Amino acid sequence: MEQRQLSEMIIVAIDGTTVFGGSYYADSPTIGNFERYVTEEVVSLTDSLFRTVPEKGSRALTGFSMGGHGALKLVMKYAGIYAQVGSLSGSPLSMRYRKSIYRKALAGHAIPGSVKDLTGNIRYEENWSLAAAYAKAAAFSLNPGKPPLFLDLPFGNSRDDERDPVWQKWLDDDPLSLVSSHKEALGGMDQIYLDHGEDETTLGTEDFIRELIRYDIGFTHFVFRGDHVDELFLRHARMLRYFSVFWTGGK
Repeated sequence: MEQRQLSEMIIVAIDGTTVFGGSYYADSPTIGNFERYVTEEVVSLTDSLFRTVPEKGSRALTGFSMGGHGALKLVMKYAGIYAQVGSLSGSPLSMRYRKSIYRKALAGHAIPGSVKDLTGNIRYEENWSLAAAYAKAAAFSLNPGKPPLFLDLPFGNSRDDERDPVWQKWLDDDPLSLVSSHKEALGGMDQIYLDHGEDETTLGTEDFIRELIRYDIGFTHFVFRGDHVDELFLRHARMLRYFSVFWTGGK
């Protein structure tokens, strides 16, 4: 902005982490109501505190990794609040690409006896697939009647994974699954910006893009050389520049 390469904008950063890891920006009594927090509380508080243009056309929702997953999901489920959406390596956009990863991580796994045991013994940096499975369970398959973790894990009782009711809950809230029932919301967006690295293979970005094409929904897609966390500063700057050009009419 100081170099006049971006229009004036207010950037609000949201922490979506929980004691289980990530919230996936879901409403869940196990971790909190992150959907409503982002789409209601943050929007109204920002408009009340700062010199905003308090209307849909001047708002974008963006995120990296889990944040990209959440951004796409929330603009579909809460149409009328945001006009632009950006997802940088949204993870995941299609849950099915992670199915074998989570099934393998959970096979023979002994469920921790407390949240303290979970957070102390299952760490992202040591076993990200198992830690991510617990984070998703807390977000998508919460169970208020099942202490001490208050969640259900998939692949525990059903021989047929495709009919596993817990796994189905995870699928129901993934961005790809939401497109068909929320295509009008996506089609009404001024801009949809997606990126991912050419080395990333388990995000489901290509499937999500095919669904956008199926419903004739416009988007911009950028593939960069590298993997999930590469060139983050440049990627954020490129996305913000893309939005800025639209807001200023190309100036």
